[in-house]
Amino acid sequence: MTDSIFILSIPILFTAFTSWSFTYFLIKFLSKLGILDHPNERSNHKVPVPVGGGISIIFTFGFIMLTTYGLSGDHERLTLFPREQIAIFICALILAIVSFIDDVKSVSRILRLVLQSFTVGLCLFLIKTSNPEFLVFQGLLPDTIDTILTFLLWIWFINLFNFMDGIDGISGVQTISISAGIFLIIGIAPTITSALGEVMFFNMILFASSLGFLLWNWQPARIFLGDVGSVPLGFILGWSLLKLAANGFWIPAIILPLYYLGDSTTTMIKRLLDGKKIWQAHSEHCYQLGVRSGMSHARVSSYILLTNIILIAMAVISTFKESVVANIIIILISFSIVAFLLMFFRGRNVN
Repeated sequence: MTDSIFILSIPILFTAFTSWSFTYFLIKFLSKLGILDHPNERSNHKVPVPVGGGISIIFTFGFIMLTTYGLSGDHERLTLFPREQIAIFICALILAIVSFIDDVKSVSRILRLVLQSFTVGLCLFLIKTSNPEFLVFQGLLPDTIDTILTFLLWIWFINLFNFMDGIDGISGVQTISISAGIFLIIGIAPTITSALGEVMFFNMILFASSLGFLLWNWQPARIFLGDVGSVPLGFILGWSLLKLAANGFWIPAIILPLYYLGDSTTTMIKRLLDGKKIWQAHSEHCYQLGVRSGMSHARVSSYILLTNIILIAMAVISTFKESVVANIIIILISFSIVAFLLMFFRGRNVN
């Protein structure tokens, strides 16, 4: 067991160091180019900060994939990376490029949505082609309805993840939490399919790449993730969670991203009730209210990280419980923990 942990830690540390090092040079490069996020009335920072840190995560992700492929010796059949996984990375790269343009200039909402729809549709087509029995809702719905809802959920999660990136460290915390949870759940599963093994590998790389970036993004942030990071991260994590659900791990697929799901949903409902436009940018998420009440970015992100660790534990426990009652209790506990943190943030006096 100790030997396995040691062996596993080597590629994780190497990947994290690669990401950390590349981010260091990226900060200087973006600063020289003047690609900065300037404070405005909704900002939670007071000085211009380089934006585009997601480039580091995507670069490291691709570099480690190619390195692994090169070391595998299987250069003809690409067995390590079937076409679904290659498509996932290429589509994430396309989303990253367009999102970086959006960070620097501006890309219309329609074009972004069309591109997201194309990438999600293409990957879903490849998934269904290689595995016609891929059903997120486990046969509870007709196949066509299942596919349509999966398509919509994936696009929704991409935009949710992008929209929630608002303070130092938060999306890095969410990424390492969700990817670590997925890695653990697949790793302890009694039996896993080759498809889940590939998801596990992807999330190990994602965890380490995001960890290296997070060290620079922690308060005071030296660099921001930007849409170039949050959009492809939402795309890859959305794919991973849907794969979990389709392979029977639907409870972990709900629990792992529960903080982002809870904060975004409750905030959207409140804005609807207040007669506000839900698609407009704002600073009314619970975590943002926590910062506006006087808590530091680091403190708020730390609370979310602690909550996520508990959620990971709940998700792992659920994989050992076949009882419906036990799983309902696990879900209720998870929802209660997130609800408590949301009420804690929202209940503070906002400056």
